[in-house]
Amino acid sequence: MLALSHDGRWLGAASADGKVWLADLSATGISSNLLTDTQASIHALAFSPNSRWLAAGTRDKKVWLWDLANPVLAPVVLTGHEGRVSAVAFSANSAQLATGSWDSKIRVWSLVEPLGSPNVLGATLLEDGGTVTVAFGIGALAFSSDGRWLASTSLTADGRLFDLGKVNPKWYWLNNAFAPLAFAPDGQWLATGSDGNAALMWDVMDLAALPIEMQGHTARIRALAFSPDGRWLATGSDDTTARLWPLNVTDLIEIACRTTGRNLTRDEWNRYLRGVAYRSTCSQWLAYQSLASQP
Repeated sequence: MLALSHDGRWLGAASADGKVWLADLSATGISSNLLTDTQASIHALAFSPNSRWLAAGTRDKKVWLWDLANPVLAPVVLTGHEGRVSAVAFSANSAQLATGSWDSKIRVWSLVEPLGSPNVLGATLLEDGGTVTVAFGIGALAFSSDGRWLASTSLTADGRLFDLGKVNPKWYWLNNAFAPLAFAPDGQWLATGSDGNAALMWDVMDLAALPIEMQGHTARIRALAFSPDGRWLATGSDDTTARLWPLNVTDLIEIACRTTGRNLTRDEWNRYLRGVAYRSTCSQWLAYQSLASQP
């Protein structure tokens, strides 16, 4: 398992036998150093956005946290999970660390005081006084850029979106959402995998709406990422292909114009954009009447 710090300086590596290695890529004559031997297989590894912290989740229910301001110091070991730690994620401001486990709980730790009591998410109080538990096992975690939302997927089915802006975080179902997952840079969209072969795009501002399905892959999606400007979504699949999806309307129009070499006919416009006034979307091509109406 590998992870690269956001500033490009550090490369972290974790092995199935529990060892965590760190290489300083800025040094002359790059070499790796053994940070520690956790003596338990590593199931999650991530750097904080400010490149100060490295976190690893292990099979023996622990989270190992290194302060890279002085990596020779002993790591902080976070405990409390009751199953293997399967996911770790840092908030965009590097102030919080979320950890997920096979115990179906998510713990959110403050990095100001890592050994303090975390906020535990999972068993949520309902209005009728009952509780509900997140589906078995946490598969992946991601924070929105503003830190308000924390998204998770389970190892079985469905995902959850927690509103951390609440004193008692409210959560929403993400039906059929599977790992991987990622927030767009502006925080409005959440992309996830699915039980099928599609990537799902969830509008965080309208959680009652169904997700947009990005169809094209012929096998399960295993990786996805947004471009830094939010204009593109990249997906990788078990079908051995990677796809690049344009998300900006201007980019979509440019691609459509380049592909078709013409504007839509009026018949096509009415078929796909019924109720919208006809106009030329490709400025380099003339608008024209329906082909069906031509002699």
